[in-house]
Amino acid sequence: RGVFTDFLEALKTAITETREKGYTLSSTKTRELQSFFCVETRDYWSEHYSPGGKKLSRPQQLIGADRSREIIVNIAIPIGLIYARAGKSVALEAGLSHLFHSGKSATDNKWIRFMKQYIFGNKEDMVGLLSSDKQIQGLMQIYQDFCTKNENNCQRCPFPNVVERYFG
Repeated sequence: RGVFTDFLEALKTAITETREKGYTLSSTKTRELQSFFCVETRDYWSEHYSPGGKKLSRPQQLIGADRSREIIVNIAIPIGLIYARAGKSVALEAGLSHLFHSGKSATDNKWIRFMKQYIFGNKEDMVGLLSSDKQIQGLMQIYQDFCTKNENNCQRCPFPNVVERYFG
């Protein structure tokens, strides 16, 4: 068995069904699943940044909660949905959907920071609108569709025209 199979099994056992709400996951089970891919290690590098350097106040994980969530959102959920739909598993599909919509991603990288500046002008009230993994994924798709094709040349970017055409 592989880690993906173990993840799907953990998800299947976490899903509950009620007449009122249908298939759901408890908040406790959701948190457990979101940290499913976390890997702790107890070696020299988990407690040091450099050779002979000062010992860290607490050990660092090899794969932490943020990276685990990224693995789930970008890999496990898409593959899991294919598996659930092929097997016609309504419960598994509902559990994956719940997991996807269960919280804000803490993802922050140079592309997200670039897009926060370009799209939202780094205005806190606007950046605060990014409240879900779905929105972060959308922002990354905009980056892929527009920024990478224009070599990050904002002056020639067609994205504002697209927004104006559809929402103006």
